[in-house]
Amino acid sequence: MTIGAPEAVTHGELVSQVRYGYWFNHLCERLYGRIDLCLNFVQLVGGSAVAVATMQSVPSVATIAGVLLAAAAAVSLLMHPAVKAERHLRAKCGYLDLEARSWDVESAVLMRELTELRKGAPAGWDVLAVPAFNATVRAIGSDATIPETGLQKFARALA
Repeated sequence: MTIGAPEAVTHGELVSQVRYGYWFNHLCERLYGRIDLCLNFVQLVGGSAVAVATMQSVPSVATIAGVLLAAAAAVSLLMHPAVKAERHLRAKCGYLDLEARSWDVESAVLMRELTELRKGAPAGWDVLAVPAFNATVRAIGSDATIPETGLQKFARALA
């Protein structure tokens, strides 16, 4: 969904774009949150496994658990899923705020505020674009959804 010239986009289309922004950030927030939960769980179990294996003198288990623990920690440090989930939460709240006011403002004001929201919004997972569009369409009571690929269905299920 792109924003065109003010005369090319209706007010209703702008409101739909605001709703799409909400759903896209909602799905990204949930996906990053679940990735963070999974990585934290692997680190918790991995750390416990290393401790138990070390106490029981089982070096092969300690080594495997240690490698998994280090890998999960590295991914978490590189990706920062909790931070990204928080950024998407803030963006989602911004879209909700704009949606609440969307019918009370002029189209030009709505377009300007939507553009500002998009500038400050974090980059998300492209694979969630179609599921977010479909959620937007379903939220207004329509069945005019776009077919999702297997990867998009998987990403939506994770989110």
